[in-house]
Amino acid sequence: EKQNLKEAALQELDKVLTGTMKAIDDLEQMQERVHLSNVNQIAQLNSTFQQLASMLNERKETVLNEIDQVTKDRLHPLENLQKELKALKDKVMNSHSFTKNTLYTGTDSEIMSAKKQMLERTKQLKQLYNGCQLSPVTKPTKLVLYDIKGVKSEIEKIGAMTSIYSAQCCLKGIPASCDANAAVTFKAFLKDATGKPVCDASSAIESKVSKFATAEDPVIPIVEELGSGVYSLSFVLTSEGKYVVAVQINGEHVSKSPINLQVNVAPLIGYRPFDVH
Repeated sequence: EKQNLKEAALQELDKVLTGTMKAIDDLEQMQERVHLSNVNQIAQLNSTFQQLASMLNERKETVLNEIDQVTKDRLHPLENLQKELKALKDKVMNSHSFTKNTLYTGTDSEIMSAKKQMLERTKQLKQLYNGCQLSPVTKPTKLVLYDIKGVKSEIEKIGAMTSIYSAQCCLKGIPASCDANAAVTFKAFLKDATGKPVCDASSAIESKVSKFATAEDPVIPIVEELGSGVYSLSFVLTSEGKYVVAVQINGEHVSKSPINLQVNVAPLIGYRPFDVH
């Protein structure tokens, strides 16, 4: 009986071992299938990633080439425009220096001829500058913009004389009389058509002091800018008589110009009035 029980137990144990071994085999097969599936998915993902990376690189090169081409297309006309601006600015600056000298020493015909050239070149430069206005999207380099701003400042400085409105300008501080060899100083207030003060326009002031009914050369006052559209004019007359002080802007007299000035004999220093006979 014990032998029979022992054999029955062994048979039962064999069955359990057989089932366990089968279960282990099934698990190993399942693990292998899962591993193969993972390997296939990883390989597929790698392939997809490489394809996307290749497409992105190609697109990147295309976009960079397009950007380079657009930049070149926009920089080329700007560089040409910059050269034109510089050449025209040099012409205007040379004309400005010539005009300034002519205003002080030239004849009336030379002054008018120089002013016409100055106004025409300033007008051309303004037109050229207005033609190169750029939107924020099309501003490729700070260098070009800096040069254009520099030209604009030159336009505003040189073109100040063209914006002065003589009807808005006036003179203050001119005496009715003075002594010979005494310095006379008065002020000119320059404004535009809206009444705004005009600065950097010393060369636009045409002033002279002429002796009445004589052929003597006129005296040209010295002009000094004081700021805020105010200019100081100074001169010295060495002989007595009646003079006419004239101040013009663009060929037109300002308010209170011309004005008469009587120059008296300079008093003798060291004498009392009743000592002079």
